[in-house]
Amino acid sequence: GGPQAVQRPRLALAHAARNVSKFRKRGNPNRGPFAPPPKPSSLRAVTDFPILHTHKAKLPDKIRDLDSIDPEEEVLAVLKPKKPHELREEIPKEKTEEYSDRPNLVDFKEMLVSGEAPGKLTGTGGLKPLDMSKDVDPSRPELLATWAHLRQPKGVGPAKKNLSDAEYYKKFFLDRNRVNDGKQDAIRKLMGEIGDDGDEEFGTFRGRGRPGEKRIGPTQYWIKKSYVSPPISEVPFMNSTHLKFAMMNEAYRVAHKTLDMNKELWEAYGARAVELLPKVSHRTILRFLQALGSVQDVNPQFIPRMIRALMGHVRMIKPHQHVFLLQAMSRLRFRDKRLLVVLQKMTMVWQTLRLKQLVKAANAVAKLDLASGIWAKALSVVLESRLETIPGPRFKKLKAIAVLELLSDDAIAAYLILCEAHRKQIRYSRHMQIVELHVRLFKPHIWEGLPEDVKFYLEQMRKTSKYGGEWKAEEYPEDEELGEESDGEDKEEDDEEEDEPEPVRAKPPPGYSSFLHEDVSRILKLMDIPHVNGMLAGPFRFDMYHHDTKSVIEVNPEYQFYVGTRLVTSQTRRRHELIRGMGFRLLFVPFYDWNRLTSDFDKIQFLSRNLPNNIVNPVVKHSSSAA
Repeated sequence: GGPQAVQRPRLALAHAARNVSKFRKRGNPNRGPFAPPPKPSSLRAVTDFPILHTHKAKLPDKIRDLDSIDPEEEVLAVLKPKKPHELREEIPKEKTEEYSDRPNLVDFKEMLVSGEAPGKLTGTGGLKPLDMSKDVDPSRPELLATWAHLRQPKGVGPAKKNLSDAEYYKKFFLDRNRVNDGKQDAIRKLMGEIGDDGDEEFGTFRGRGRPGEKRIGPTQYWIKKSYVSPPISEVPFMNSTHLKFAMMNEAYRVAHKTLDMNKELWEAYGARAVELLPKVSHRTILRFLQALGSVQDVNPQFIPRMIRALMGHVRMIKPHQHVFLLQAMSRLRFRDKRLLVVLQKMTMVWQTLRLKQLVKAANAVAKLDLASGIWAKALSVVLESRLETIPGPRFKKLKAIAVLELLSDDAIAAYLILCEAHRKQIRYSRHMQIVELHVRLFKPHIWEGLPEDVKFYLEQMRKTSKYGGEWKAEEYPEDEELGEESDGEDKEEDDEEEDEPEPVRAKPPPGYSSFLHEDVSRILKLMDIPHVNGMLAGPFRFDMYHHDTKSVIEVNPEYQFYVGTRLVTSQTRRRHELIRGMGFRLLFVPFYDWNRLTSDFDKIQFLSRNLPNNIVNPVVKHSSSAA
């Protein structure tokens, strides 16, 4: 009991000290918990008569007896300090001189000429009457109608010579140089003829930037002629700037067929880019995605992590940068639910995009199969409203999938009319053929409402086009010349669409669209099923065509599906719809079913089960069922 009894008073004192410290903290830390004592000056003195404050007070001329003083009437009235407005009333006002004859601005010039201005205005230090013999040129009486002959403002003094209106404003007012007004086109043409060695004086017309500076294009900035692919061992130690330049240069050379695709190097690029995501800005992440989208054949595991990191900077992304994101995702065939956030943010700003960016955004949204969503309706409205303002070079880059997915029936008709209006810049491209075929198969009312000159233009272009004419069945020889011709057509289309690089994939044998197509055709030959490879039908080239049953056997490689899904792309879906609309029976061989088959026998059984009976040879059908 002893130690506890000693400990309890100590605890009580500790609690009391803590409470006192808390109480002190509530008030001013510079003083204690109690209020300070009042100042002695504020306390009333205990006396027999009232104390009169005489500080700054005016005493009366004659002091009378204190017993006869009434404090409320006389003393307080004399000793009470007056307020500011009371003092202001006692100060005598000084009389100021007023000019009743002050002229207005309209009559001021005439009074100066005649010398009738008041003395205050014409006195020393002000404006003086005009001396006609000294200040006005007799040979230029028209100057009297202007203000050019008057003295200059702010005490500058008279001009040394008589100035015209243009000279006057040029001398006393700042303005831009108007020498080149209306001559910008001629100067640009002249600078184009001179080249880069021209005078720096015309640097402002070379592009955006300060005077004398030349704008550097993206290709000139990013692509280095002396670039050499780095060893894979150096990639994990690259910083973000070095990695961006390496990826952009590598992708540029791979897309232009000057460098082979190195999957191990791109795997290292992607892994290093993912490591740098927490340390880089949203612009760097977009650059990573742009490089991966140019190559396209990359590991898809990197893309979700990059999008997740990019969405962390979603408030900092500008509208045109959203377009870059959509374009990269469409090239990678990667659909993500977070792209709906991008469309939602862009709802009110589609109208602010340039026409080039608007066309790219429309193509990307249509390729990602997002055009049917509610957040893409604003893009459809803006694209329809600005369709007529798109110039020919940009108009031809509007893909068929964007026209069919985003435009209404009236806008599709306007698209075909504008194709005829831009006939000098647009050839009869595959995109125009697909739109025309869709209209004639599924929207005959649009075709009937087109003007006759537009129908005649499309008919003439269809006859002269190498794709055109009625569909015909012919066996394309599987030689090297055909493969080069087919690839050349695709390359020409990609060169025309400079913003759409050609997918980097292994080149299949001549006469086939893919290695899957070659393998399925080989098995059909083993089954003695006659078919035609690469038959042209309108704008399409069928994989395999069975003439007796008018059946089209289409293989579905991996690039016809969105990454990580079994959902075909919007372009593949439209292709299948048009083939069925042309009256053919469509059969599919998807890659995910075919790749599981290890032997030719398994592949024969698979085709026997999935192809119709009138196509499969009865002998093969019986043997497979018996087995």
